[in-house]
Amino acid sequence: MYRVGGAQGVAALAYGVEGIPAVDKIVGPGLSGVYARAGSRTSLDANAYIEQSLREPQTFLVPEYPAVMPSFDKFSDGEVLDLIAYLKTLN
Repeated sequence: MYRVGGAQGVAALAYGVEGIPAVDKIVGPGLSGVYARAGSRTSLDANAYIEQSLREPQTFLVPEYPAVMPSFDKFSDGEVLDLIAYLKTLN
C-alpha cells in the first residue's frame, strides 16, 4: 500500500515510476473539479455538501468506490471552511 497525494503522486501510482510500480486501483474520486460536482450531487449547496461529506463521509458515497474515507468531525468550523476554500481552487 502506498499513500501519496497531489496530481504527481496519483500519476506515479497510475503509471508507475522508478521504485513504485503502477497500481491496479486508486481509491477515491479525484479532487479536480470537486467543488463544481458537489453542487450538483444533492439538494445541498456545494459548501454544505462538502462539509457534511467531511464530517460524515458515509452519508454520500460514490458507488464505484469503497467506503474507506475517515471522518473529519474533529475539524473546527474554520478548518472546514479553509478546506472548502482550497477545494474551490481545484479545477
